[in-house]
Amino acid sequence: MSLKVGILTGSFRAFSEALILAIDARGGGEVMAEFCRVGGIVAEAETPYRVVIDRISHDISFYREYLKHAALQGAYVINNPFRMQPDKFAGYTLCGKLGIRIPPTVALPPKAYRPGVQPEDLTNLVYPLPWEAIVEHVGFPAIMRSASGFGPAHLVNDFAEMMRVYDASGTETMILQRFVVPQRYLRCFVFGQRFARPVVFSLARQAYVTGEELPPDLAEEVTTAAIRLSRALGYDMNIVEFSVQDDVPYLTDFVNLVSDLSPVVLPESLFEWAVDRMAESVIDYARSGARTPLGTSTLPEGSGDVAAQETSKKPSRKKTTTRKRTTKAASASSDTPPEGSGDAAAQEASKKSSRKKTTTRKRTTTRTRGSKSSKA
Repeated sequence: MSLKVGILTGSFRAFSEALILAIDARGGGEVMAEFCRVGGIVAEAETPYRVVIDRISHDISFYREYLKHAALQGAYVINNPFRMQPDKFAGYTLCGKLGIRIPPTVALPPKAYRPGVQPEDLTNLVYPLPWEAIVEHVGFPAIMRSASGFGPAHLVNDFAEMMRVYDASGTETMILQRFVVPQRYLRCFVFGQRFARPVVFSLARQAYVTGEELPPDLAEEVTTAAIRLSRALGYDMNIVEFSVQDDVPYLTDFVNLVSDLSPVVLPESLFEWAVDRMAESVIDYARSGARTPLGTSTLPEGSGDVAAQETSKKPSRKKTTTRKRTTKAASASSDTPPEGSGDAAAQEASKKSSRKKTTTRKRTTTRTRGSKSSKA
């Protein structure tokens, strides 16, 4: 029986159709792909897929339930539905912990609140906001936008412009971030948390630029940062954006999970590369039996700001032996279903066996508490 890959897609189907052909061609009959068909979702039903690829749940909320169900039933879902983080500020904070350079960034409380919120509910907020300190930290020009990641980004050049945008922001939590005037603007494609390719993007023409070679050091830094962040977020299909000033890249955006990957938008060579790398990643996940991690974002051990990483290099080497010894225990973390978990029938079948052991357990209570045979 072949390992099945299912794809959820919308009206932009060119990438998904090309991906199905690539998976079928490279899967050797062992891994086959198709578009999912979704009706009512039965909670106890198993998923027929080893891997499910999501290209549309941001628009169809019902599909998010389907994806989470598939993940809980053992499928590997791309992108992880439990880690879809629309919160941009948390992502920028994560960048700082990973040692990835970002422009100075501040989160701002909403200008207004929903009906029913009383002044007494806001006693933890500092009011008025320390605008002078905020502006000194961020500087102008700056970008102001919603922390949700949705809606427009506003370029503000001075305090008056900033306040006009903020006063009109309603109940949105906002982000103020220094605008790095880019000498180059890069989009780095990431697939399978291991393949990455930075490409120059023209903001003026809103198009990819072909034939422009990047300095090797710049390409390496951007590629490393994009893979590092995508791994921490658990994203297998992502585009990370950088503004480059004086050959120094600043990460400015990082959640482009369902970007337009059609051959109309991408240069031909980039489209073919994207399809091939995604197909390779999906086939590897299907064959390996990988499961969707159920936790939130994951910080690599020893991550932190650049200075902290430098000072922690020696201690981190000493931890190698300990880490090897604790691998088995770590694999039983809450990110995956408990070992031996299964359907209700299997659990019911084991009840009689466990009842038979009751008398023995009572007779050997003192010895069992410290025994490895206790699996309670």
